[in-house]
Amino acid sequence: MASTSKPPHVSPCTFFLLAAALALAGDPGAALELRLDPGSPAGGAVELAVGDHLLLGASGLAPGGSADLRLRDPEGRLVAEARVRADDQGQVAPELLWRRTGILGCDCREKANPAAAFLTFEEAEQALAGTQWSAELADAGGGQVLASRPLRLERATGVQVYFSDADGCPRHRLEPDEDVYLSFRGPKVPPDATVLLVADRPTWEEPLPLLDVRPAASPSGTVIDGLASPLSTVLLWAGDPTGRRSGYYAAVVRTEKEHVLSHHGIGIPKSVEEGIVIRDWGCRVAH
Repeated sequence: MASTSKPPHVSPCTFFLLAAALALAGDPGAALELRLDPGSPAGGAVELAVGDHLLLGASGLAPGGSADLRLRDPEGRLVAEARVRADDQGQVAPELLWRRTGILGCDCREKANPAAAFLTFEEAEQALAGTQWSAELADAGGGQVLASRPLRLERATGVQVYFSDADGCPRHRLEPDEDVYLSFRGPKVPPDATVLLVADRPTWEEPLPLLDVRPAASPSGTVIDGLASPLSTVLLWAGDPTGRRSGYYAAVVRTEKEHVLSHHGIGIPKSVEEGIVIRDWGCRVAH
């Protein structure tokens, strides 16, 4: 199975907003347009499912110019911010601004940040569903807001696919001897899917084959059946402290119709920064 010349279709678990700010180099009153990729209407508030990723990009900037992408909560407090630089065309490729709407999951970590405040999807949905946030594009020099757009958070209506522990709690950082699980969550979980676990690669834009790295799996992946709503969790890769290489890994999930549900991997330039990182983190998650 080979990839196309472009990365597979981004899953429902990844929400991409394009900030198209026209002539921002000299017009501080330019309008910020946020749109779901591909093809959502440009006007009005944009909906983001709780538990999805928020990615923000920009166009119309001065070539090589800098700007700040910001996210504010309903009270106007700054939750996430990223300094970005435009390319020679005045564009900023999609930047991950808010991972899973602040769901921490069950990784070991020293401390949380304001953009990550919930342990589970359920906690996040209870707190966030129905709230309205705002995305901003600001001048990097003086911090002046050039434009903004409302963002409404709602409960997910599709399927969300993510790396997890055995109980379905999200994971992103694992030790070499820890088991890797994949969870399917939502009201429309498909009955079966084909899953490949692939290693990071120099680029996702070249037509290189997608080969499963698990020793016991077929190079074309494994078929997982018996999936059901609201949550199904499957063991994807058993821990192996001696035979598993540290590094970044991505999951490619397809239904029987070959529709890509999830392509979560570090390596898709400036679009999806999600997957698992396996190495000795120096901390352990209590089981």
